Amino acid sequence: MLALALSLACNADDDISLVVDGGPEFGQDDGGERSDVRDDAGLGDGDGAEWSSSCEAGADADVVPPVICSADSWCWENPFPRGGFVNELWTFSPCDAWAVGDGASMLHWDGAVWSPVDVDGVLATTGASVFRVTDLFGLAPDDLWAVATGWDAMAATAVGFVLRWDGAEWTIHSRWSGWNAAVNDLWAAGDGDVWVTRLYDAPLHWDGSSWQSPPVSGGSYSHVWGSASDHVWAVGDRAIRWNGAAWTEMPIEPEGRSLGAYAIGGFDRDDVWLLEDDGINHYDGRSWSRRPWPVPLMSGGSGLWGGSADDLWVACDGGMLHWDGRDWAVPAETSGEELRCVHGSGADDAWAAGGFGRLLHWNGSAWSGYGSAPMNDLEAIDGTSPVDIWAVGYEGTVLHRDATAWTRVDIGTDGWLHGVRALAPDDVWIVGDFGLAMHWDGSAWTTVPTPTTELLTDVWGNDPALVWAVGWQDGSILRWNGTAWSSVARPATDPPPRFDAVWSSGSEDAWAVGGYAIYRWDGTRWSSVDVGILGSWNAVTGSGPDDVWIAGSPLMHWDGTSWQQFSLDRSSIEVGMWAVGPGDVWIVDDSGGILRGGVGFDWPALRSGTNTWLNDVWAPGPDEAWAVGKGGTILHWRP
Repeated sequence: MLALALSLACNADDDISLVVDGGPEFGQDDGGERSDVRDDAGLGDGDGAEWSSSCEAGADADVVPPVICSADSWCWENPFPRGGFVNELWTFSPCDAWAVGDGASMLHWDGAVWSPVDVDGVLATTGASVFRVTDLFGLAPDDLWAVATGWDAMAATAVGFVLRWDGAEWTIHSRWSGWNAAVNDLWAAGDGDVWVTRLYDAPLHWDGSSWQSPPVSGGSYSHVWGSASDHVWAVGDRAIRWNGAAWTEMPIEPEGRSLGAYAIGGFDRDDVWLLEDDGINHYDGRSWSRRPWPVPLMSGGSGLWGGSADDLWVACDGGMLHWDGRDWAVPAETSGEELRCVHGSGADDAWAAGGFGRLLHWNGSAWSGYGSAPMNDLEAIDGTSPVDIWAVGYEGTVLHRDATAWTRVDIGTDGWLHGVRALAPDDVWIVGDFGLAMHWDGSAWTTVPTPTTELLTDVWGNDPALVWAVGWQDGSILRWNGTAWSSVARPATDPPPRFDAVWSSGSEDAWAVGGYAIYRWDGTRWSSVDVGILGSWNAVTGSGPDDVWIAGSPLMHWDGTSWQQFSLDRSSIEVGMWAVGPGDVWIVDDSGGILRGGVGFDWPALRSGTNTWLNDVWAPGPDEAWAVGKGGTILHWRP
């Protein structure tokens, strides 16, 4: 049986009870991703908490999944075992599988648990920041290849890596720098016959001693697969085939069009499959035939694997597709899943993965989830202590963390929630779409009327009788006086400001920011603030009236007298921030970046372990912090 080689790195909401580590200390930092023993494995959708295995590693029923932490001590609390996109899988046996993804993620399955493997530490020695590991190809359990893409800040250029596993450790095999260095895919016939694709360039070939680029007549190639050394395909905006000596273009009907290739793979020279965004192509050794997606609402299939010609799996945005040689079918248990890759060792052992760390396993009869399923995006987080934290997000998602677990709370709405402020354990506000404001009094959630129907983006208060909320569509500013919400006037502008955030240090000092607008409350009225430059602002925080930070583009600080601009030398957009105290500020951004700094201090980018968009950060003190973001991401930091 010739196994189908998966060719493409995958690309770029259930009720939950997420058990969190309750011990006082995490494991030691070894320079790469770490794992720590989890108190309980019973997370997520409840179908992956127990695993039976014939593997020696899985024989111990007491084995529990680890908590996975970055080298800078940011640990995953949701999704579990970790979030971020899974870009590729490779399965050697039921006891030996690999998964790689964004944030230099690399996990290994031993038959019992998925555990982190340090590749970030290996790549960090190059001085580059690695954004993602994009692909895997296995020749043997002690001969596994991977490709990764990152950024060299010192040289201001992209970098691409080829990595190799020898059964004991990962090492860097090759490295490229330049605008076309980003490596996307690889395929190998042997250790002296390896192909990689780099966007906007011809495929590269390793002959055992050097990399060569056989001539190609144009095109951009993202994916590569072959059945033998003299039968290799590269696809992107066109398809070409290698015969052992040269590349030949192989047009796919209708000729002359630009392909949108997502993946290619096959079983032999006369059985090749090519996935596009709007159809599936099959090559029978003579010509290509094309058919539309068999399930109209499922598209974007970007991973395929099969044990035989009549047992083919395709990972899609919407679930798994299965080809039995005659018809396509969708297993009901995968419906709605956002999947990007699939690989297995046999007809009864395969893994599929995709968005926000989702992992599914096929046992020959059904797919089941491992760990926790991704859930709705989380927009905001706030708390009164490490054992009383609230996080809110889309479609009425509200989570509460006590000393041991995150649990989902039904507050009676399915609206999108954008802001949360916890003044006390029995005094919590949440705001959201259509002027929604809800209050927790320690025993029940109630909806409190507001004088607006616009989207409320944020809420803040230091006093139960003085709480502020701001709006996005019409620039509304609302004030709670302990009894009712009312609108507060601001200077009229056309168009009106679109506020993203509000913060105050007291009754005579409050700030509202959004877009190009910065407004300040002095205890009597709101007025527009000119910081001396044109910027775009997303977040505001501070520790007092003479220590105010505004994030976006650029980062600004107010010391009570004047503004100071900070350059973070990053292309990402700062989205959320929290001031622990004077000179101690956390910032999160839209590419998974986490920074900590202040006036007179550097702003180092900490390794968060993800590229996932982070929306907000909260810290109860200098020695602990949480960050939340897309896909239900929850990260926890303790040094």
